Parts: sequence; C-alpha cells; structure tokens
Amino acid sequence: MTNEWRTIPDFDKFEISYGGAIRNKKTLKEKNATKRKDGRLVVSLYQNGRRDTKYVKLLIEKLFPQYVPPDDVRLLINKALEKGLMTEEDIEELFDIKM
Repeated sequence: MTNEWRTIPDFDKFEISYGGAIRNKKTLKEKNATKRKDGRLVVSLYQNGRRDTKYVKLLIEKLFPQYVPPDDVRLLINKALEKGLMTEEDIEELFDIKM
C-alpha cells in the first residue's frame, strides 16, 4: 500500500496518512500524537486561531473507510489483545497502522 495522504476536514493545513501520520501540508513536518491514559492517540490541530484535539483512529476511520476492518475483525483483534495473544505492536505491524 502506498503512503496516501488526505486533507483533514476543517483543518486544511494538515493531512493524515492511513498509517496515522499527521503532517503540515506546506512544510511536510509531522506532528507528534500524544497517547492518553486510555491508550488512544490524540493530536492537537490549529487553524485560524482555533485549536481542537482529534483522535487519530477516528480521523483514519473517517478519511480511509475502505481500510477500516469490519466489526468482526475488530472483535477478534480486541480479544487477542485482551488474552495477550498479540500486542499493540503486532497489530500495528500486521495492519500498518498506529494504535
């Protein structure tokens, strides 16, 4: 899969890749996501004096719906993580995404 970039709605200065990387479209500098206590990645985006925090996974699901696994696959992934059969790193490598 090529590294495709799509513009983030309401924040047209930024774009996201399917793998979860977020960058400034003009400078191509990548923004660092922050891992919350619940393990989810968030990123702060700014435009026209407005700041908003977005979940990286939700942006990927919205902008790359064709790559989002079906609910039954998600259920299997969650069970594998809960039982310790796979790690988040395994999932990231398998699906080429950031958890």
